[in-house]
Amino acid sequence: MEAHGGYSFCGAASLALLGNASTCNLESLLRWTVNRQMRLEGGFQGRTNKLVDGCYSFWQGATVPIIQTLILKERNKNKPKPTENIDAKMMYESLLEKEILFDHRCLQEYILMACQNPRGGLIDKPGKPRDFYHTCYTLSGLSIAQHLSNDMTYCIDGHESLLTRTHLLYNLPPENVNRAINYFKSENLTKLKLSEI
Repeated sequence: MEAHGGYSFCGAASLALLGNASTCNLESLLRWTVNRQMRLEGGFQGRTNKLVDGCYSFWQGATVPIIQTLILKERNKNKPKPTENIDAKMMYESLLEKEILFDHRCLQEYILMACQNPRGGLIDKPGKPRDFYHTCYTLSGLSIAQHLSNDMTYCIDGHESLLTRTHLLYNLPPENVNRAINYFKSENLTKLKLSEI
């Protein structure tokens, strides 16, 4: 099976939701994912040796911070004692805590300069037609590139294009995710039997 950005997102998000990150080589997945951002275009490709595609702004763009979070959680289980020397591994961990490991500026430039259709909507890449799929996932990727952390946003155009934050795992506004989780927690759905469904 060929490595694929969409499948990688689904796997990483599933591991995060299930709390089972230790079953995956997260460092290798992170390396593969960040290397899908192309230097010239600034956007992400979905597979090795393929062209950049606007929808991978979400699939790869969300995967990077998900993996970073999973790595931090795994590492925090085995934190070194304060007397141990700070090494390159700890420097890497502190970088993971502070920065998204892809170029959010270049990703925004690719989306805003190459993926907009003059009649509205977003596209895969120049020369391709607009469609709902690419509009949805490219806008979601733009949101991820703009919202670098819970308290920091960056727009290359001075906030003219600032979008609502999207939840990395669900691709919905975080308020909607929280509302849904609270609703389903309150409904005692865990007590239902399969025969009742």
